[in-house]
Amino acid sequence: MRAGRRTAICAAVSFPLLFGNSAHGNARGEFAFASSTIEGFALEAATLWSADRGRPQIENIVCRGDNQDLEFVVERNGRISVLHSQFLTDRVTNGHREHGAYLGDQLWLYIDQDRFELRNIGSPGRSFSNFPYVPNEQGEIILTWHGTVSVRRHESEAFRPLAGYYEQMVDARSLAWSLKQPDPLAHREEGVKLGKRYRIDNRGLKQAVAWCRQAVASPAAQIMPAELREQFSKSE
Repeated sequence: MRAGRRTAICAAVSFPLLFGNSAHGNARGEFAFASSTIEGFALEAATLWSADRGRPQIENIVCRGDNQDLEFVVERNGRISVLHSQFLTDRVTNGHREHGAYLGDQLWLYIDQDRFELRNIGSPGRSFSNFPYVPNEQGEIILTWHGTVSVRRHESEAFRPLAGYYEQMVDARSLAWSLKQPDPLAHREEGVKLGKRYRIDNRGLKQAVAWCRQAVASPAAQIMPAELREQFSKSE
């Protein structure tokens, strides 16, 4: 049975200082001010800060949730900026469900009774297509994928960012995925079957997001921990 709810309002969990060459240089870090667990979701609300010449200010307030299947991030305005699944299968190794999807796979995503085709759509890179780039000193060309997780209901429709359906996913009674067409370049192990639905564990998701929205609006987010305040006071 999964744990119910456990909540804590806490002082700074961590606040790494990334000062430059002097104590009055630039710094950046974060501290957690609240945490909870709801239906398997580990939740943490944190304040992200920066400082220029010893004057700290709040850059953002976020709340992160993770239940080993779904991960999400709620921003200070209550908007969900991240919500994605690990796309797990029914196979269990060392007590954990195995991952089943690859970057180039074409998937089906089921939000209650609605079915969407899901793909990772790459964004144009920063390199020109007609310029002969020289490898770096190590003789390597480092490639980084940039893109958007996108969905569409029908083949006649254009793909749209999945972010437009985050609220529908949060309100859904059930979420699931299946493999539509595998990535031909992926070295896939046996076990993932075409068309078979695999559940996405969304138990407690709606309650977890609601907790995060309350947390990012809390006055506690704007209270600097004593240890951090002391460090800035010493740098003045």
